[in-house]
Amino acid sequence: MAPLFSKLCGCVSGDFERCGISKTVGLRLALLPVFLIASFGVFMALPATRSTAVLMLQENYPVELLTMIFLFWGSLVGMRLASRIKPEHKGRMVRLVVAGFSVGLFVVGMEEIAWGQQFFRFKTPALLEAVNVQGEFTLHNIEGLQGRSELFHLLFAVGGLIGVGLNTLPQFRPISASPGLGPFFICILALAGVDLYTDHFSVNFTFDRGMRWMSELVEMLIALAALLHVWLVSKRFEMARMIRTET
Repeated sequence: MAPLFSKLCGCVSGDFERCGISKTVGLRLALLPVFLIASFGVFMALPATRSTAVLMLQENYPVELLTMIFLFWGSLVGMRLASRIKPEHKGRMVRLVVAGFSVGLFVVGMEEIAWGQQFFRFKTPALLEAVNVQGEFTLHNIEGLQGRSELFHLLFAVGGLIGVGLNTLPQFRPISASPGLGPFFICILALAGVDLYTDHFSVNFTFDRGMRWMSELVEMLIALAALLHVWLVSKRFEMARMIRTET
């Protein structure tokens, strides 16, 4: 078991080092989702801190606001990278993939704040309000999509793990997900799986309700993983001298 753990740590730190990131910082980033989940789990479990933990997970409170910031930040990093990738070889296709991913982060970030409705309080158009379960200016709350967030969380986690696996294919390695993000995808997969289970089978009232709140933390982990992915890809391109130098 120890040799396997050592090999995994070496794989994680090695990829971070190839991006110009120290082994210590890399391992801390890799273990960050475990630390965050454990911390919130403890705070949710203890009666003395449970109300504070739930408050932090509510709409327009730190966890959701950080989710929005990570998504927009990742979108900006990705679009900047896409604009600087050299067009030689397969650069055009890589640039298109990075730009598409960045646009996706922007759209999800806007969905997170109901396209500004949470801040500017504009009225939802009647056509959308009629099919939106929460009456908001969002797409993910439309009838049929509302309450399915854990499925999207699972899809992201599986996609991330596939992205890690693409490291073995040289043609996909420049934009593949870093092995260091593996713990993020595994944690997201585990929490989303438990959340999906509690949708159909009750454990107990406190646990079921806690898992619903923890889905907000899962969304923050998804946003942070996406930001780290585009940042690491940009570092990888910089180290390989595959982007234009700014003058």
